[in-house]
Amino acid sequence: MSTTNLSGPIAVDASEMQSVYCNQVSLSLSLNDIRIYLCEAAPKNVLAGQLAGTLKLAEPHIKTHFSMVVSPEFARGLAKAIKLAVDKYEQTYGPLRAEPSMEDLTRAIESQK
Repeated sequence: MSTTNLSGPIAVDASEMQSVYCNQVSLSLSLNDIRIYLCEAAPKNVLAGQLAGTLKLAEPHIKTHFSMVVSPEFARGLAKAIKLAVDKYEQTYGPLRAEPSMEDLTRAIESQK
């Protein structure tokens, strides 16, 4: 199966399509396939009335929304298609911000003290 349509845009019926938020991904490999686990990471506990702007490390809760199983060949095409989409996004809206790191978060928390 191809990740690109050489004949141009196609209409996709999205009337019953479900969308989920994803900010975490895990992968597993086997000889015949690649599994892509799309997850959402959020704090396990949130304090009601917590002040906006106050940073605090919290134990994460990882919810796996679904797993996509693809052939290695399809995964390569998917990676290429995603890269092209991100490149197009940056051409349209400007460069993406830097990916945050744990060091950045720790530094931000320490600067509050």
